[in-house]
Amino acid sequence: MHTLAHKRALVIDDEPLVSLLLEDILREQGYEVTVVNTHEALEEALSGKWYEVAVTDTDLATLAAMSKWSVDRIIICSGKSANELQQHYPGVPIIQKPIDEALLTQLLSEPTRS
Repeated sequence: MHTLAHKRALVIDDEPLVSLLLEDILREQGYEVTVVNTHEALEEALSGKWYEVAVTDTDLATLAAMSKWSVDRIIICSGKSANELQQHYPGVPIIQKPIDEALLTQLLSEPTRS
């Protein structure tokens, strides 16, 4: 278990305002946050690093790619329909844009599934 000071989060979104909001929410929850907005930056951020949580838009990441990440928990954050997302990302928590801060905070506080 990591202490509050060592929790790391990865934000993956190509919309700067969304990334900034997610970064602020995660920092308020005690995370050290890395933000990426391109495939190249994502590859670099994941290279040899571990994150407790990744909050990602589906435009920059596929389910196949996500399964290879060194991340304890993945949360999808997208403007696409919830039904469509649930079909493509079964079992992955989804937050729709505009972002519901209370829902994200709740998801972050839930125990990680093994």
